[in-house]
Amino acid sequence: MIPQYYTKKLEDPSQISADLIGIVCEYYRQAYRYSEKQKIKDSCEAIVDMMEDRTYQTTNRFSAKKKSKKSTSTNGTDSNTVKVARKFLDMNLYNIRNQRYEYNIFGYDINLGKAASLFRAFTVALNLGMNVAVAATGFFTASYAHIVNAIVGTKYGVKESHQAGMEVMYHLLQNGMGAKYIGDKTTRDKLMLLAELYNLSSQGVRKYEHSNRNRAVNALWENWCFGALTSQDFIIKSQIMVSTLMAFRYYDGHFITREDLLNNMYNASPEDYAKALAEWEDADSVYSAMYVDGNHIEIERKYKKAYAEVENVLHNRIQKYSESADGMATETQKAAITTNFLGAAVLTHRQYLPLMLTERFGEMVWDMDTQQYTGGINRTGFHYLFNIFGMFVKDLITSFSIEKSINRYKTNYDQYFNDMSTIESAAISNARKQQLR
Repeated sequence: MIPQYYTKKLEDPSQISADLIGIVCEYYRQAYRYSEKQKIKDSCEAIVDMMEDRTYQTTNRFSAKKKSKKSTSTNGTDSNTVKVARKFLDMNLYNIRNQRYEYNIFGYDINLGKAASLFRAFTVALNLGMNVAVAATGFFTASYAHIVNAIVGTKYGVKESHQAGMEVMYHLLQNGMGAKYIGDKTTRDKLMLLAELYNLSSQGVRKYEHSNRNRAVNALWENWCFGALTSQDFIIKSQIMVSTLMAFRYYDGHFITREDLLNNMYNASPEDYAKALAEWEDADSVYSAMYVDGNHIEIERKYKKAYAEVENVLHNRIQKYSESADGMATETQKAAITTNFLGAAVLTHRQYLPLMLTERFGEMVWDMDTQQYTGGINRTGFHYLFNIFGMFVKDLITSFSIEKSINRYKTNYDQYFNDMSTIESAAISNARKQQLR
């Protein structure tokens, strides 16, 4: 059974490619997806049917009266939630795209949807791809975020970032400053295969596209516009990726970070922690446990079980650290932003501003994907400045007792930054210290 999205291309000659291997591979991929979608079709349809039959309550903001409403009214009008769910299902399960809006203008049949897509592609290419300032600004912004992450040590340390920088530079020089990556789509280089594995590169999707085209033509055709933007993006994000992989070291049968080790040993003595930290630093990292086998990444046999435990966390951390360096909001941050009207309004115009506001002034929350506390950086700083250090200065002025003021300062500081009573409070205290740093 041929997927509809594939047959639609046959109706529009402009979408047909001369790349034989590419279209065969694309057909196989679409057919496989179609087969997998059929397995979940009934469940998805049942979910939308339940949403259509749902009854929910609305509260009048002025009178506070509650009123029951159905998602689908008696006259057939659906709620916005049901409309979005149905549209999402049509697009992702049945490959039903937007309607074709064609009009005859001055004797020519013009598809407004296609014209809008072309105009959008032109403006993106002009303002983003061919704008050198955008590439330079993105590079320095992401580099700054990477350096701050290394100094603070929340995500990885200075040692890991330095080693990652040397490793990335070695691979880039080995491949002609990345020139070989451009033409060779089936590269066996470890750095590019890792970028493909953790979704930092579109190399995997493009392996079969235009494989019968000359490499020089591929390099020019695919990089004439967004080449500078892609290059700076890859250089800094590959360092973030390798730094994160190096931060996970094999200790006591598991791959853990320095932060995990600190949290797990919250009630250990300084001597025991120093001994464990020395063992952790001498252990192999996830990066060193990886090797290239053919054209994919493999894990050494003795580390496979430990890697399987952290694989999802690694994927989430690498992707979210990279997105955060770009100023892109994670799902957790989006949820925190859109809980208030002002955040939702600002988000519709530019996501970088509300992201920074939430990260610095919002609540500190636990991110289930990265298994870390995020947000509330400036809140921690202000709390220390006014409630801890400020109270110390106030006591010093009013009591005229240096010893009593210092003791009270230590007590307040330890309650906020050194609460090691439970593993959860230890993790919160350590996160606050990193935020203060």
